[in-house]
Amino acid sequence: MSHVVGRVTWRSERGVYRRNGAGSSRDERRMTNDGFTLVELIIVLAIVTLVLGFSIPWFSQLSSGHRLKAAAREVSGVLQVARSYAISLGQRHDVVFEVTGSSSNASAGRYYIEDASGAIVEKPFALPSGVSFAAPEGEGDPVTFEGDRISFSSTGAGLEGGTVWVAGGRGQFSRVSVSEVTGQTKVEMWP
Repeated sequence: MSHVVGRVTWRSERGVYRRNGAGSSRDERRMTNDGFTLVELIIVLAIVTLVLGFSIPWFSQLSSGHRLKAAAREVSGVLQVARSYAISLGQRHDVVFEVTGSSSNASAGRYYIEDASGAIVEKPFALPSGVSFAAPEGEGDPVTFEGDRISFSSTGAGLEGGTVWVAGGRGQFSRVSVSEVTGQTKVEMWP
């Protein structure tokens, strides 16, 4: 592209205008910038800071929801392992929940598998921080099995059906249900 100014013709090559036939630096004009100004950088940093400021609480809530779902799935998995032990070894196995406790009682929020003799079969499991055994308002006890334990017979059936409630932050709950007839577990978010 070229422009005529007076008797001199200027042609464009990538934003640089030069006079025809001339290559001296005096005749060159730059039409582009090679960087950002300090003001532009400060504005971009301010925008990024605002976006992060609004998104961090959202990510925090998302994280607590994932922690709750993972804890409920782990409780369900331990129940299924106890059922498998009962079937494969041909003897009753229990899952025991340690629900209550004060802040000085480190065992609150733990659960483990016992065999028929009362020996702990696997290491005790613990709920992650920010997650506890607690039921929503009006639902009663967080573990509805008698004595806070569920027993599986050698056929895999639960000796009683019931529910384990797992609570996360911000009023989120998961319900892990055990069928009395089949011993199968089901995990549901609540409400």
